[in-house]
Amino acid sequence: MPTTETGCKDSKPAPAKSEQEAKEDAAKVMEDFPSIGVDFIDKEHDDCWKSIAKLQQSGSLADLMTVKDTLLEHFNHEEKLFTSTGFDDGGRFSKTASHNKDHGNIISEIDSEISRVKNTKSSSEQEDVPFEFALALARRLKKHTDLYDMQYSSFMVNHFNQKQQKAQKV
Repeated sequence: MPTTETGCKDSKPAPAKSEQEAKEDAAKVMEDFPSIGVDFIDKEHDDCWKSIAKLQQSGSLADLMTVKDTLLEHFNHEEKLFTSTGFDDGGRFSKTASHNKDHGNIISEIDSEISRVKNTKSSSEQEDVPFEFALALARRLKKHTDLYDMQYSSFMVNHFNQKQQKAQKV
């Protein structure tokens, strides 16, 4: 069974969708993005989604590189939070090890697309990033959030609520 860019197994290729149907799918993926429950993390996620939405509109390599930079900033911050809040248990097969590995996988997928676009340019014009890649990336991040980010949601909410309560007592 072939594997799609999003890591899902397909028994047969999906029928081609119209541009309008694809844009509606993209909007649905963006609408269904869950809240982690910590405002600054949700803001970072929103920034990631906005950069992907811009990429979906433009298809430009510059916007793909902005997506990568935005995700790297968020991933680095998130990984530091795991350590600083005590969520990281430090084990070889810890919940954060697989989470962080997935961050690297997402960045590798983006790097592959950046290389593909750069290597297919003609002397005067560079190929655009396909809308389908931007949509697959949005789905990939939604899947990452569902599988990994939701695991730390209640922990982070409790951690920051306790921190706020302690600050109010002082």
